[in-house]
Amino acid sequence: MPLRPALIPSLVGACVALVSTAPALAQADAPTAASVLQSASMAISKNQTGRAHISMDATASGSSYAEKLANTMPQGAAVFTWRVDDPGDEADTSAWRATGEGRARKDSDAQAFDIVHDAEGSIHLDHDRRRVVRLAGDRTDPTLNLAERVILPELLDERPLVDAFANAELALEGTATHDGELCDVLVVTMPTSDDPDDKPEYISQKWMIARSDAFPRRIERTGDMSLFGTVVYAMDITDVNLGVELTKEDLTLDIPESYTGAGTRTARPTATARPAGSATTEQRGGDPVSEHPAAPAFTITDIQGTTYDNATQSGRVTVLYYWGTWCVPCRQFSPLMSDLAKTFADDGVDVLGLAIRERIQDAAKKMMSDKGYQHTLVLGAEDTVRPFNVRVYPTIIVVGPDLTIHAVGRPSREQTPEEVMGEIEKAVREALAG
Repeated sequence: MPLRPALIPSLVGACVALVSTAPALAQADAPTAASVLQSASMAISKNQTGRAHISMDATASGSSYAEKLANTMPQGAAVFTWRVDDPGDEADTSAWRATGEGRARKDSDAQAFDIVHDAEGSIHLDHDRRRVVRLAGDRTDPTLNLAERVILPELLDERPLVDAFANAELALEGTATHDGELCDVLVVTMPTSDDPDDKPEYISQKWMIARSDAFPRRIERTGDMSLFGTVVYAMDITDVNLGVELTKEDLTLDIPESYTGAGTRTARPTATARPAGSATTEQRGGDPVSEHPAAPAFTITDIQGTTYDNATQSGRVTVLYYWGTWCVPCRQFSPLMSDLAKTFADDGVDVLGLAIRERIQDAAKKMMSDKGYQHTLVLGAEDTVRPFNVRVYPTIIVVGPDLTIHAVGRPSREQTPEEVMGEIEKAVREALAG
């Protein structure tokens, strides 16, 4: 039966409408760079544990020195096992273990490593000298440096991946199949600066995030070596097992009794409660806990040789600013910390900037001098990181005259740096007022 002429325009109009709305519907369902990053972060936090095989190789290009430069680059492979904190847990239990082999340079001999790292620091075995190497806090050594090339430190942040890329530019570069997995390709461009001390280690990164489990399968980190060309550190991630049940042995080294410093050490299953701010009074076992928890014992010496500890700071307000020249969010907070130091310069307030994880310690001194920052610089205070439960950089802690913690400030997507520092300044004033 033929269609009536009167129906034809309406059917054509309906078809045109469906066709015109189809791209909008598809676009609404299409992932964005932010949603891919958030999905990956949530998947890591939800599963909490995991194990994967990671191999890393470096290539160089862009100059006549590229081939020679490539031979000086590291390479390696390892089984990476990790545990991240439960977001609702007050204890810091994150830890990782890397067991594998690598070369500091491609033309050097291979070196085996087996390292366990947690908030206390790192531990590994030096088989040549038959000894146990323990590195407190964030201190490092060549073996740890080698292992860190084949792990994913971004997984262990309070908000996995999200914290590491908080100030980066994100873009989605379509999809790609890697190792049989369909992946969204996330391109991360780090902020740049003319100041050599502010330049990031990697100018850009490409993360291939599998759609099946929102976990990366390949990462390409690009570094600019200036006149020597561009270096790409490529990591292939296979045999991914998320949410794996870990035993005590998975994060424990088997140390021969004959080794110097022998005695097994396990990544801590529990830890002391995270320092709380002044928001609420908690209950533990039915007993009331002070609104302002006591600060741990500490001894800090600045670059001028002045020592600050529980005795010297009794009766004064102490602001501890944990930062680093490598820390991208710190670039926004450091000028504000300097302003805070100037504001309270004559009020019995010590603002201490504790530069952590500085491989070149003069870099922190140079940045403080070049920028004219007014807060006091402290180097080598990694042993205070765990007692004050510092897990995110920067972290700002206000210790009152009674040696209790009045506030803890950290970067947040919900607050600007100025808003965070506004709360810190308020806490300082309240501490001064008693």
